[in-house]
Parts: sequence; C-alpha cells; structure tokens
Amino acid sequence: MMPIDKNTLEQLLHEEEGSALDFKRDQYPFEGVDDKDKSELLKDILAFANAWRRTTAYILIGVDEVKGGRSKIVGVGKHLDDAKLHQFVNSKTQQPIEFSYQPFLTENVEIGVIEIPIQERPFYLKKKFGKLDDNVVYKRDGSSTAIATPDEIAKMGAKQDSGGTPQLVLEWADIEKRVIFPSPHTVKSLFLNPQLPDNTFDISHPLYGSLIDNLHDNGNYSQEIILYAWQMAFLKSFGLRLFNDSGAVGKRVRFVGSVIKDSAVIVLDCTDQPTRPYRNRMFGITESIAPISQQLRSNPDPCVRELDDKWEITIDFGDVRPREKIWTTSSLFIGSRNGITRLEGELQGDNISEPIPCVLEISFEVEQRPMERSDVDPYLDNQ
Repeated sequence: MMPIDKNTLEQLLHEEEGSALDFKRDQYPFEGVDDKDKSELLKDILAFANAWRRTTAYILIGVDEVKGGRSKIVGVGKHLDDAKLHQFVNSKTQQPIEFSYQPFLTENVEIGVIEIPIQERPFYLKKKFGKLDDNVVYKRDGSSTAIATPDEIAKMGAKQDSGGTPQLVLEWADIEKRVIFPSPHTVKSLFLNPQLPDNTFDISHPLYGSLIDNLHDNGNYSQEIILYAWQMAFLKSFGLRLFNDSGAVGKRVRFVGSVIKDSAVIVLDCTDQPTRPYRNRMFGITESIAPISQQLRSNPDPCVRELDDKWEITIDFGDVRPREKIWTTSSLFIGSRNGITRLEGELQGDNISEPIPCVLEISFEVEQRPMERSDVDPYLDNQ
C-alpha cells in the first residue's frame, strides 16, 4: 500500500462519510480497555474490509467531520501500534485482513490513518469478541455498519475489477469554496431594465488636466460601467467538479455539452467574463492580462462557443484517477429568464465505450426592475 499523501488527504477532507471513508475525532480505545470497548475498532475494520466499494477505504482519526464543508483537523495525542493492531485483528478473523495504520503530520498536528485496500472477502470472527458475534459478516453501509445478507455474502467472493469503465459524475460547484451544488441549483438574479442613460457617468475634464491624461481617458466609460453593473446583476458564475467514483482511471476525459439558445439566455466563459472598466484606460491593463503561470496552465477551463441555436461548452479534464475530484479552474457565467436552464451533454474518454450522459440544471429566480444609480455606485472608478 502507498502511504497517503497531502493531495489525497485534502480530497478526503472535502468528502462525506460513506462506504470508503470515516472520520473519528478521538483515538480508538485500545490499550488497557475491556473487550467491549476494544471491539469498536475491530468492528470498523471488519465493516470497511467487507464494504461494497471500488476504491481504498480510509478511517481518519483526529478529524472532526464537517458536513457540507472541509472536515476539521484536530489531531491525536497517542497513536496505535501498527504491529500490535495487526496481531489483534488478524488473530480473531478467519483470514488475515490487509490494512495499515500510519501517523500523518498535517497542519502542525498528527492524525492517524487506517488504510484498507480492496481485497478478497468476506471476513468474520472465529469467536465472539466484545459486542461482536462470531460467523457474522459486518459491512459498511453508507455511514453506518450493517450485517450482510446471505446473498451478499455469496457475492463477496467475486474479485473486484480495478480496470474497466470509470464511473464519472459532473456537478455544479463553487470552485473558490470547494463545495458542490445539487441539480437543479437555485439562484437569484436581477434584470435591470431599463438601464440608466448612456451619459449618466460621462467624464468631465478639469482645465488643468494634462494632455497625456486626456489621451488615456476612456470616452466610453459611462456606457461601459452601466453595462458592467447590468452584467454583474444578471450573470451568475457556475464552476464544475468532476468526480471519479470508481477504481478505474478515466483516460483523456472530455465533456461536450450545450445550452439551448434563446433571446433570454447568455453563456460566457472566462475569456468573455464581465471586466470592470476604468475612466483611465491605463488602470485596467494589468487586470486584463492573466499571469504567465495562468496562461500556461493545463488545468480544465470551460470553453464556450456561440452557435446559431445553442451555446456549446467543452471541458478537457485529461486523465482522472480513481476517487479523484477535478475542479474547473474558471467558471461559466450564465444569465437567463425565470425558470429552468439546462446544460445537457456527455462525458467522453478513451476508455469510455458509451459516452456518459450529463444533465445539469439551474433554476433562475429573476427580479426585474429599473436600474438605479445605487446599482452602479459600488463599481465606480473614482480616479
């Protein structure tokens, strides 16, 4: 087994408990405790070893679960002894379980990591121990422990396939906060109509203004700042996250989709996103130039192409490892009328024989009213 790394840990901290992940704030009672307390640790290892899953399972000790967010690292004061733990567990099961316990330093504290790879099953106790019965197959069922049925036990002998077709899930996301949203995702926006007159914020030149300053004046500033305020009220940003919920690598994965085009729908990518204008054109130059590191990056960015009847969206995700989560590096900017706007498409890949269909919906709740100066004030350039 490969030791856990920082990237894997960070991904796990943003996930919820399930058939391949558990968080424990406190260390398991092990040394100097009775069989009843000690059986808690044994039950969890048995349950994860028997779980229906397509990837390695982790128990993170010294981590406080935060539902819907990044779980909190709290650390542990004492670690379990890996050798003693193996002797304890495998002396009680009918066949050895492959697993490991390792300390891991993160955020200046240590946590404990129990890692349990996929392996041949089932596992059960030869004799009753603590709260656990003999000849009973305990399994992880979601975030809890259950007892396997006879049919499930019969199927457990089959080997898991680490190859084959990846199981990929595409979801709406906030790429800054690293959270995902359901579909349909409900958002509220403003349709400011009518807009303010084009000359509302016209530039007036002071008599002492230099000729150089005047050359840099943005003569279209008033129109541009009104349009920018309108865009910021109407358009909403939507990132995306791709999750490989399987033990198979997704090879050269690409999303191809579209939003049906009508007079009330706008879809933009980062190259056309609203850009704040300035009275002096020189002030906006540095903001419009992306850093070299950003220009050269190979991370997935949504690309939008406007066609006659639709907005076409493509995203190249590259190779996606088992359990990997890939977040787009920029967002889509979408505005629409009241109701449901639908992004429909499919995930393609070198080892995906049948493209995986995807439908992501946004429920827009749009308020319409005339634009006011106060809608523009937050964006005004006082230079």
